[in-house]
Amino acid sequence: MVEKDTKSFAGERQLPLPDLVGEALADFKATQIAEKLAVGERYEDNGYVLVDGVGRALDGRQLRERAYKVMAENGLRRVRLYDARASCFTYLANKGVPDLPAGQVTPTSARPSAGT
Repeated sequence: MVEKDTKSFAGERQLPLPDLVGEALADFKATQIAEKLAVGERYEDNGYVLVDGVGRALDGRQLRERAYKVMAENGLRRVRLYDARASCFTYLANKGVPDLPAGQVTPTSARPSAGT
């Protein structure tokens, strides 16, 4: 896993989390807790969301392989994850997530809105 700083302040802004995503993450957390209990002390609790069965962060290759498997299982056209970002942006826009150009992002506009 490689962690890097964002390219600009705009990349660090907080955005509202759609309810559907929050619910999916809550369900996923329950799955991870069960995995952690099953593995016991061998589980590497590092704070990442996308991990293998023993808590190790997934690398880019592992993420691609898993995403391509999900696409195939659901009859979806195989697209690079990088290219799928546009679909994510469209989904977020349709859910009311603001799309602010980098020049318009301020510390006030970067804060999550009430109720998010």
